[in-house]
Amino acid sequence: MMMKFSRRLRRASEINLAPFIDVVFLLLIFFVVPATFQSKANLIVDLPTTEGRSLADQEKTTLTLVIRKDSSFYFDQELLFFEDVRELSSLISLKLGGLSPSDLVIAADELAPHKSVVLAIEAARISGFERVFLKASYEGKLSP
Repeated sequence: MMMKFSRRLRRASEINLAPFIDVVFLLLIFFVVPATFQSKANLIVDLPTTEGRSLADQEKTTLTLVIRKDSSFYFDQELLFFEDVRELSSLISLKLGGLSPSDLVIAADELAPHKSVVLAIEAARISGFERVFLKASYEGKLSP
């Protein structure tokens, strides 16, 4: 005799897609939003041209104050001797010879004391310079 087994009907299993879709959208937002903030560094831009003064002309009208590592000051390639900021300011004004000061470049040696650079900036302010620039290196020759 044979036994008859009854077949059970299996319910079809269902996958709930709602949590899966939520995770996919979160991943999409996580990767897309930061990508939109990246800027391209290799843009090709046609820059306009000007007909103003060239850099060579600007360097001719700009005066340079050089500070060496031993705190010696050179203005217009001439060594300056002074006691305080007022005296340095008057020496600079004397060297200007009545010209209206506009731009001053302070070229300080990398080992020049910070105090000397601050003193030069203050003297330039007292002397009436409109703009003061700090230069990293100086290529000119100085008298000893």
